[in-house]
Amino acid sequence: MHIAVDALLLKNQNSGTGFYTHHLLSAIAQLQSPHRFTIFVGAHYRFADEFLAPNITLRKVVLQSSLHRIAWEQTALVSELNRLKPDLLFCPFFIKPIFYKGKTVITMHDLYHRVVPDAIRWDRRLYRRVFIDQSTVQAHHIIAISELTKADTIAEYHLPEEKISVVYNGIDEAFHTQVSEEQRKAVRSKLQIPFNEFLLSVSTQHRNKNYGQLLEAIFKLKAQGKNFPLVIAGNKGDDSDRLQQLMNDYDLHCLVKFVGFVGNDDLPALYQSAKVFVFPSLYEGFGIPLVEAMASGVPTIYANRGALPEVSAGSGRAFETTEDLMQAIDELWNNAPLRESLVQKGLERAKRFSWHEAAKATLNVFEKL
Repeated sequence: MHIAVDALLLKNQNSGTGFYTHHLLSAIAQLQSPHRFTIFVGAHYRFADEFLAPNITLRKVVLQSSLHRIAWEQTALVSELNRLKPDLLFCPFFIKPIFYKGKTVITMHDLYHRVVPDAIRWDRRLYRRVFIDQSTVQAHHIIAISELTKADTIAEYHLPEEKISVVYNGIDEAFHTQVSEEQRKAVRSKLQIPFNEFLLSVSTQHRNKNYGQLLEAIFKLKAQGKNFPLVIAGNKGDDSDRLQQLMNDYDLHCLVKFVGFVGNDDLPALYQSAKVFVFPSLYEGFGIPLVEAMASGVPTIYANRGALPEVSAGSGRAFETTEDLMQAIDELWNNAPLRESLVQKGLERAKRFSWHEAAKATLNVFEKL
């Protein structure tokens, strides 16, 4: 089977869907599959060589901007595919070329543009509405990254259940490996983290990640005389300006540190330096940072929303309201036996998620079509 892959949206600082795409394609490259792959990737992407294998060809495309990428994907890529005539096109970023008529599989990561539309900026919501909605209806088959995402997709688009297969995300093996105290100190120094103990959250600063509620909780706890240092790692996003305003309004600059994007070389050490991990997202189709934290041996607090309860399976502490979040932070911070109990549950649960297994399951979906 000849499988084409649209990986044009990969960025040199990946998160979310980009993280999924890179690690899945890297794992597929290591499987020694009998299938042949042509992967379309931006020429700017520095890590594409990790996809190389005897059965994989990289087609590097020079992309000038996001608009150029969208235009090339929706027009020139169609011509390329019609010339190549692959047996299957795989689109791991939700979206397929709308005018391509060949057999296509897309990955559905989440439906927050439909489930929580107010949490996404209007232009991103419009982009998703136009391209994801059309791609979902047109795709021959859909891979959902959780049972929640599958159920939401069926409900929102009125699709038959047999059109969707669930393949869980994985995490990098580095998160299962203990990092030395020297490495942890070096990473904390590199990121200029001034705290010896701290809460940690990892995600892009988008509205749906709900960092405003987390900052509110830290502020209210501070008003009670309880100071909980917080580190937030991740690229700036559509909520960054508002978060900085909240930092000023709440006077949290001495308690909260934004460290920006942290790559995989440093991320395991950052997780293992944290006392508690907090994931307040309004909606996640899976929630890779939650699993990374569990695998790293960090007790977790997460919003009781989206797929997070499914992924955690009770291995962390769920919250509903800001008051619940405040109580969970206070309790886990000061209760060592509870932290250790959640660490052990998280370590066991994290074993369930592997990119190697995700790659095998993804190829199994292709082979059944």
